[in-house]
Amino acid sequence: MGVLTDLIRKEVGRPTVPTFDPLITSIGTTAARFLDPDPNRVGFIVVNLSTAAMYVKPRLDVSASSGIRLAPSGGSLSITWRDDFHLAGWERYVIADAAASALMTLAIGAR
Repeated sequence: MGVLTDLIRKEVGRPTVPTFDPLITSIGTTAARFLDPDPNRVGFIVVNLSTAAMYVKPRLDVSASSGIRLAPSGGSLSITWRDDFHLAGWERYVIADAAASALMTLAIGAR
């Protein structure tokens, strides 16, 4: 255990575990869930690795006109319990402007 682990445990109150790409790594023009609801998740980041725009929302009706836009080639969204409260644990859906669009997700859960 290092200093960073000790600091995080002190702040969060328990150990945390990172999980890469818990559900999907590619999305198309049909919405899909990329994070399940999790009341123990303290934060996450999702990164658009594709050349198409993506849109994120905590509901299945995500679309280009109803979602947070992730710009192509590196656009991202980061949510933490400290800044965004309960939103960190909500489920999340994503949709892209093109088929086979790559995304990367890193979720941090408390054990």
